[in-house]
Parts: sequence; C-alpha cells; structure tokens
Amino acid sequence: MPALGIFYKQPPSSPDKSEFDQKFKYNQSSASVDSNQLTRELTADELALNQRYSDKTCMKFINLPANDQTQPVDLRIHHETNKIYLCDVTRSIVEIYNINGTLEHMIDNSIMLKFQPTAIAVAFDGTIIIASHFNHCLHMYTPNDSKTEANLYSYKQFKLGTLGNQMHQFYQPAGIAIDPNDGYVYVCDRGNYRLQVITPEGLCQRVIELFLNHKKKHQLDPIRVAFQQNFDQIVCIIGDGDTICFIPKHANG
Repeated sequence: MPALGIFYKQPPSSPDKSEFDQKFKYNQSSASVDSNQLTRELTADELALNQRYSDKTCMKFINLPANDQTQPVDLRIHHETNKIYLCDVTRSIVEIYNINGTLEHMIDNSIMLKFQPTAIAVAFDGTIIIASHFNHCLHMYTPNDSKTEANLYSYKQFKLGTLGNQMHQFYQPAGIAIDPNDGYVYVCDRGNYRLQVITPEGLCQRVIELFLNHKKKHQLDPIRVAFQQNFDQIVCIIGDGDTICFIPKHANG
C-alpha cells in the first residue's frame, strides 16, 4: 500500500524544483528587529484562549485501530450534526464518528475497499464526496430519502469522472472543498495543474488552470484547497507544501 511520502510526491512532468523555487526567494532585510519592540500585554480574550488550549483535560482523543494498516489522511466535520468524517487510505474506508469520538458508521463496501480514498468533503445536507489520488476519480454518497432512525447512514453512490485531462476527467485528484454558500465543489486536479469546479449535481461548470504567471512558464499543482468567504477567494496549497496560491472564486481559466 502507498505511504504518505509517495502520496505527496511531485507528479511526473512537473517543472524542475530548483528552477521553481528560485521564483519564490525573498530578499531578507539587513535591518535587525529589537525583540523588545514586539512585546505587549495579552488581552483578556487572548489569555482566555491560551488557558483553554493549554488545558490538556479539555482534549478528547479518538483511538484508531492500532495496526500497520491504519493511515488516516483527511477529515471533515459536518457542522450541522457535529459528526467527524475520516478517510483512511490504507484500510480504504471512511469512518464517521460522533462528537464524543464514538464510531457510528463505516463505509467499507466492496467498491470503497478498492477505492483508496485520499481526500474528503461533506456538504451541508450530508452528501459525502471522496477523491482517490490513485484511482483518478471521485465518489459521491448522497443520503437516501428512505433512511430511518435505526439506519441514519443510507446512501446512493455515484462515480464522478475518469482518468484523463478533459472536463470531468482527473489525474491524481487531491484536496476537495465545498463552498457553503452555493454547494459548488472545488477539486484539486493535481496532475492536470488545475481546479475543477463541480456543481452540486455533479457536473463540471468550469476549469481553473494554475500557472505561476501570465506567460504560463510554470504550472502549479494544487494539493489542498479552502475558502476565504469574507474575500470570495480560494486558497490552495501548491506542490510540496511550501507555496500558497490565492485565486478569485469566480476565476475562469
């Protein structure tokens, strides 16, 4: 099974890293900064936060199966229900925990056991979207209307995409994020150096190609994505994790 070091390796045909890194070197100022200039009194809110997060008794732990096959790689919290969704790439399953850390459900059917999930997102209605870096596609699990209190986790399953570089095709899909305002899904199509914007119905609305500059000298491979809602922009981690890219939400190419 793949290790995380292999999962996060640079895709083939990516730009030479030594040349790429040169674009991101910053001139360091020779002026020194007096450390005394940076000291100040903490506010009451900052002191309260410091006390809260320093209190180890407030922490809760979820104990995962202790074996060589356990390799969690991504998780999401469904804020409407406070459920925790975790995908484990090596065991090839998705686990759902309640806020107390109790395992409530596992998605471990025959299809999932071959899928190798590497990224997960959960919509407000409980729809689960999972990407596989190794199988070059996404799976979507939508809650069944027929679910009951005895069976809260009943889903319809759909496959999204195939291997390739056209719309609705992926190569090494990585991180996923869902816009809470409109339900659109942003997928890091890492091996194709772009983001795909998917409608809530599962259709690709547009593709955002990522380059270092307008001359398209260096392609950028997104591996994780999130939203800055107040600024209406997307934030991506690029490549080996040493670069962050800011993109207008409505960018079109």
